[in-house]
Amino acid sequence: MTEPRFFRFRIWTMVVIAGMSFLALLLFIVFRPPLPEGVAGAHTFSRGAVGHKLLFETLDRLGMDVRAERFRPPATLDSDALLVLAEPGHDAMLDRAVLRGLVQQAGSVLVVLPKRAASLPQGENVLRQEDGLIPVGSSADVLQFFDFSSSVGRFGRSGGKMVFHNMPSPGSAPSIDDFQLIERPADGRLEELIGTSHGILMGRFPWEGRSIYVLSDPDLFANHGMVDDGNAILAVSVIRRAMKPHCTSVVFDEVCHGFELQRSFWRRLLTWPFNLILVHGLIVLFFVLWASSLKLGRNVPLPAAISGGKRFLIDNVVGLLAYYRHEIRLGQKYLDDTVRQVAQQLGLAGSNEDIRRELDRRSRQRNIPWQPEEWRHALQYRAGRGHVRQVLQTVREIHQWKKEMLHER
Repeated sequence: MTEPRFFRFRIWTMVVIAGMSFLALLLFIVFRPPLPEGVAGAHTFSRGAVGHKLLFETLDRLGMDVRAERFRPPATLDSDALLVLAEPGHDAMLDRAVLRGLVQQAGSVLVVLPKRAASLPQGENVLRQEDGLIPVGSSADVLQFFDFSSSVGRFGRSGGKMVFHNMPSPGSAPSIDDFQLIERPADGRLEELIGTSHGILMGRFPWEGRSIYVLSDPDLFANHGMVDDGNAILAVSVIRRAMKPHCTSVVFDEVCHGFELQRSFWRRLLTWPFNLILVHGLIVLFFVLWASSLKLGRNVPLPAAISGGKRFLIDNVVGLLAYYRHEIRLGQKYLDDTVRQVAQQLGLAGSNEDIRRELDRRSRQRNIPWQPEEWRHALQYRAGRGHVRQVLQTVREIHQWKKEMLHER
């Protein structure tokens, strides 16, 4: 059997630690920053001028199932999703094998050509002089991953009549500086969906048995462009046109922007901010094990239910008498009965006084402690004050005197 060793203050220690753990986890969930937001660039996590955060939030407010994909192979991409490759850099773009797998897995694909090389601080939705345009050749290089070659040109500020093919007109014209358009290829491989007299804004071409939609100017999706009502309406129209009738979600691929996450559960626990949860969990586990170990003391053998000899019976009788407050009367009765029993065993006769003198003589002769008056006084005084241990000691002395006088063991 185990001896319990669980103290109240340590129980409260467990309660406090558990409460702090729950509070810390709750604060982490509520107030943690939506990582990797804060990194400027042309992606859905950025609120800078060239980021796509406003488009992401607009689609979400419109009730679309919009997601940011950060895994390879993708975790949220299926045949009912529109995959958006927004401004992938030609040096960070996927190889053809991975790209082919994404296209086959998605319901439809929209490619947005890059235009600007910018690194704006968060919250700035305006362009600056240093937010320069990349060469038009770099914009067109992205199409080569789809085995498609075409020229890209820029034609000043957008304006003029915009023609919509096989899609309804949103009723408003975009407002874009350095309007970037794809020049119409001579082979007619690129189907024009939205265009002007200078070129194609949105088109479609076949690849690997699928239709690839392409948007030539990313300013339509950028945060600085989405603040214009005409741009925002046209951007949503482009998304809806690229979605097939059965598509129910929009997935922005962020692996091409360097935000890939590893699927390893243990590896993610070692990265920020998940390492906070790991450290916190280890601390809680330590205190739980520490508190639990207090229950496990050394094995303590229990005494026998009934001990051998007469002492056990004497102790129990005295305890019982003390419980019922009869130790004064019965203690003195035990003394008188013991003296009477010893006198009978020794064959003493005569008056009580003669017997007491003979017992006193024999006790002194054999050097056995014999003090009946002191025993009687002790029993009366100690029992009257509730000194149970002292009463028990006096009774033991009387019993010991009896054993020595009668040569008992």
